[in-house]
Amino acid sequence: MSDIGHNSELTPEERKALMMNHYRTIGKAKEALEAARDEYSRLRKLAKADKVKLADIDFMFRCADIEDGQIIVDDLKRQAEIAAWFALPVQFQSDMFGSFDREPAVDRARREGQKAGATGVGGNPYDENSPQGRAWAKAWSEEQAKARDALLAAMEKRNEERLSEADSLKGTKRRGRPPKNASAAGQEIKGDTPDQAKAAEKQAANDEKAASPRPPKPASKPADTKAADPKSEDELTNAERETLRQSRQMFN
Repeated sequence: MSDIGHNSELTPEERKALMMNHYRTIGKAKEALEAARDEYSRLRKLAKADKVKLADIDFMFRCADIEDGQIIVDDLKRQAEIAAWFALPVQFQSDMFGSFDREPAVDRARREGQKAGATGVGGNPYDENSPQGRAWAKAWSEEQAKARDALLAAMEKRNEERLSEADSLKGTKRRGRPPKNASAAGQEIKGDTPDQAKAAEKQAANDEKAASPRPPKPASKPADTKAADPKSEDELTNAERETLRQSRQMFN
């Protein structure tokens, strides 16, 4: 093999362009992965809100993905036996679980059809005209119908429960704190929260204070009647007499 010449080496700009291309493609995949993780987390929280044990969901995936189902059967058998050792109410029997090897083919096909109908995953792996194929198809159809009806009923109950919880929470927030002078007969309670209710209470007190009539001011001290009485002409000075005379001449 001949040695690779120096012309095959990347220039700095070529190396930069190549790395930037990988950066863009990996970045897009990274964004999609993060979005998928966020959606995965959201859906698990939604299941938990519906009071579903996430460990059960994980076990369901294990049952669906495992290649050798006998492994899970053996685990369950062993766990049931251990539970019986600790006086848990488990009636353990060595043959309490079936065996894939001894199970009739039609029964197994029926169970597989039920699983596919419940999960909505998978098609009929058997010849549709064979006994197994017909058993699978019938079980799938029956399970699909039951699953639709059961899911609809479960969703209705869940939505009713959530609406009831929302109304209860809304009513709690609406109550707030009543005014100090609110009677047990039930004056309207204002304020969505205790802080808002307190502010409304304070504002109501200020409004009441502003609206209340102010007491009338006391009458001003009557003027000294003695000082108000005009002087008689005999008491006037000469200057006052002259002023009085000129006034009379102006208005007469």
